[in-house]
Amino acid sequence: MSVLVITTGGTIGAMPFQNPLFPPKFSHVPPDGRDLVREFIESLDVPGMHCISAEHRDSKLIDMAYRRSLLEVIERSEKTGVLVTHGTDTLLETAAFLNRYAEATCSPLQNKLIVLTGAMTPLSNGKESDGFMNLTYALQILEKKEVDPGVYIVLSDYEDESTHSGWRPRLYFNAAKDYEKYYDPQDGRRHRLVLRK
Repeated sequence: MSVLVITTGGTIGAMPFQNPLFPPKFSHVPPDGRDLVREFIESLDVPGMHCISAEHRDSKLIDMAYRRSLLEVIERSEKTGVLVTHGTDTLLETAAFLNRYAEATCSPLQNKLIVLTGAMTPLSNGKESDGFMNLTYALQILEKKEVDPGVYIVLSDYEDESTHSGWRPRLYFNAAKDYEKYYDPQDGRRHRLVLRK
C-alpha cells in the first residue's frame, strides 16, 4: 500500500473522555507526547505505509498556516494515497482547503487519493471509540482504490437513522463545494455532510 499517514491530533488521538456523551470543550493530547493514532496504525504493520506526526492540535486551533504546511507535506510526498487524521470540528474546512488545490490545473494533488478522518470519541476510550472503525475503513478505501483521485472524508453515522442505532463509517466526497451526497452502494442511500458557513 503506497500510503502516507499524517496525524494532526484532535479528538481521535486525545486523552480519554470521562463521559463521551459530554465531551470537553477542547481535546487534550497525551502529556507524554505519545501519538496514539500513529501507534494504532503502525501496529497494523501495513507494507508501504509511512506515518508522520504533524504538530498535534485540537482542530479548533488549526489555522490557514497549519493547513498550508499540511498541503506542502502532501505535495512533496511520492505516495499516491494520503490519510490525514484530524479533529472533527474543522475537518470539513481542511478538506475543502485541500480540495481547492486538488482541483487546480497542474496540481500535484490531482492524482492523489486523500482521505481525512477523525472520531467523536478518542481511541484512548477503547471500544467506545468510533475512531477504530473510521481508520480501518479509510485504509480500506486507500488500499482498494475503487474511488477516483480526490479529497474524501470518512466519518461514522447511524446505520439506522430512524432509531439512531448502529454506527458505521461512510465515505463522503466534495460536491457543489460542500462535502455531501456520496452514494453508498452498500445500502443504496446518499448521505450528507454539509460544511458550516
